[in-house]
Amino acid sequence: QDIIETTALANQKNDKYSWDHLQKISAEISSQCKKEVMLVSSGLSEIHLPETIRSTINSLSIQFLRNAIVHGIETPDERKASNKQEHGRIDIRLSVTPKKDLEFVVCDDGAGIDYEKIIDKAASSGKWSRTELESWDNKKIISLIFQPGFSTVSEADTNAGRGVGMEVILKKVKQLRGKIKIHSRRGQFSEFTVTFPLPMMPNEQAA
Repeated sequence: QDIIETTALANQKNDKYSWDHLQKISAEISSQCKKEVMLVSSGLSEIHLPETIRSTINSLSIQFLRNAIVHGIETPDERKASNKQEHGRIDIRLSVTPKKDLEFVVCDDGAGIDYEKIIDKAASSGKWSRTELESWDNKKIISLIFQPGFSTVSEADTNAGRGVGMEVILKKVKQLRGKIKIHSRRGQFSEFTVTFPLPMMPNEQAA
């Protein structure tokens, strides 16, 4: 993970507004997970932002990409069995809303969020009883993925299982004074929408 982050930031320094490194990172993680993924992005290069905001969005993009490929996108065989194209698709979009907020969206056409798996993992931790967990609505259940150390992956590797990915995402969203919404349908897709105030533009970028 650290190598990927460092490479991404180095690429950004070489080409100030290029986000091509996300394609390389997507391909690398997909290969490690034996999955096929097409990444489509829009708005990242078109909207010029202060370096600190670009850096945060870069980190969010990498974390969301990793999460989508590891947890969301199925293997080619699994997708074929579900009558899907063998390659998955991940969309990353950055736009300005009518209210002048920035909206950052990451959507994948993978398996969707498995609430039962989240409940199983939470119950096995001993922090909550299964009876209590099963009384929760989906919104409360999904909030568990942002808990420190929480992961539904059984074995940790370079890309998942250490329970830090979603916790890092939430921390960075809070730093932006933003909020995050999650929309998912089992077997079809997961969509994460981060909305935060549009920052004041430095004079050199506003000119």
